[in-house]
Amino acid sequence: MHDSNYPLLYRWPFKHYRLILLALFIIYMTFFDRYCLINQYKIYTELRDLRAKSKWYKQQTEYYRMRLQQVLHNPEETERFVRENYLMQRPGEKVFIVDR
Repeated sequence: MHDSNYPLLYRWPFKHYRLILLALFIIYMTFFDRYCLINQYKIYTELRDLRAKSKWYKQQTEYYRMRLQQVLHNPEETERFVRENYLMQRPGEKVFIVDR
C-alpha cells in the first residue's frame, strides 16, 4: 500500500508513535501510578509533619533531661518538684489545691 492512499489523519499516529507512547507514559506516571504526583505530595506533607513532631519531641526530651538534672542535684528544686507534683507537705502546713 502506498502512503498517498491514506489520509494524513490515519498516517500521523504511525509516524509519531514514539511521541504518543511518551505522552501516554507521562500521563500514566503523573496520574495513575502508585507513586503519582498526588501521592508524592501527600507523602511529602506527612514527612514534613513527622519531622516537625520529631523536632518538638527532641526539644521536650532535652528540656526534661535538664529538669531531671536540676531536680537530682539541687535540694531546693527537689523539694519544689515533690511539693508541686506529689502534693507533699511539711508537718503542720496546709496545702490548697487551685484548679486552673
